[in-house]
Amino acid sequence: MPNLFFLSKSVLVLATLSTFSCQKSSEELHLKILSTAEIQTQVHAIEVQVSPVLSDGLKLSIWAVDSLVHDAISIQVRDNGDLIYSRTNRQKDSEFDIRGHQDWEIRSIALQNIEDKRAFFRAELSPERSSQNTWLTDLNGDGLHDWRDMTVQKEEIYTLKDTDGDGYADQS
Repeated sequence: MPNLFFLSKSVLVLATLSTFSCQKSSEELHLKILSTAEIQTQVHAIEVQVSPVLSDGLKLSIWAVDSLVHDAISIQVRDNGDLIYSRTNRQKDSEFDIRGHQDWEIRSIALQNIEDKRAFFRAELSPERSSQNTWLTDLNGDGLHDWRDMTVQKEEIYTLKDTDGDGYADQS
């Protein structure tokens, strides 16, 4: 799980420093607020584990701890200092390991672009082939195991904020 750091030259660096599980339940992904004491405990734990070597003139300080961030795949810093990040929900039901479908391996090598991949999945996972694709969970509840089940899961967008102005994000 990533920790977020802020360089004094206003450069944000995303570094993977933690080996904690990235699996979170949907209940854990709502508004989260950390107390100053919780933040300080986590900051101290990170600082004793990490000893970065920085170029002259750069200073590294923690801005947000990893318990506020869930599986970030992209980030953007807003003009007001808030950080926006997106999180992916993709699991085995929306994108799967082709190695589990050996009959697809050779044909999938020929796929050149997203349109080819879309056509491939729509053919292999067509509604008419539902009985052959029962390994695919019926996520949309229509009684079929088809390509439409791969469209149910959505990405999520979060905002990290320093609500009390102490230099540490305390809300996600």
